[in-house]
Amino acid sequence: MKKSFVALAVLGAFAGTSMAAEVTMYGVVDTGLLYQHGEASASIDGIGSASAEVDSFSMEPGTNSASRFGSCGTEDLGNGMTVSFKLENGFESGTGALKTDSKLFDRESTLFIKGGFGTVYAGRMGTLVSDAGSVGFYGSMAGPTTSPATTPSWPTTRAAMTTRSPTFRRNSPA
Repeated sequence: MKKSFVALAVLGAFAGTSMAAEVTMYGVVDTGLLYQHGEASASIDGIGSASAEVDSFSMEPGTNSASRFGSCGTEDLGNGMTVSFKLENGFESGTGALKTDSKLFDRESTLFIKGGFGTVYAGRMGTLVSDAGSVGFYGSMAGPTTSPATTPSWPTTRAAMTTRSPTFRRNSPA
């Protein structure tokens, strides 16, 4: 009886100190209404030509950015080290269909560890010059000239490993 009581007390002490990782779920739905006004013309050989004003109104996905959903999480390992993950998938806002049928989390699926040595990333991520995802280095100056929403295959690299060195700050003299 005493052994089971001691075991229960020790288990209860440890249960209060355990913590769960911080996990965040997020998403963006981007759909816009597009109105176009123009003039259409047609010519028929030997008869002449005709023109007419054309108006169209439609719902278009990704007018500002790509629609996506995902989750990310962080766990503090102690001694200044953290481990994190990011899983993100694109989808069509008009239909709800996944952007890529053959793979889940097609935009980013990374696991990374951060410490005094910097950050080490592993998994599917944006290429270094695309600035898509967690590892882009060059800001919005790099990548395709169109937005990620209108680019059919925003560059990602699968099964990649990347490191980012820590930020060094110089102390200013007092």
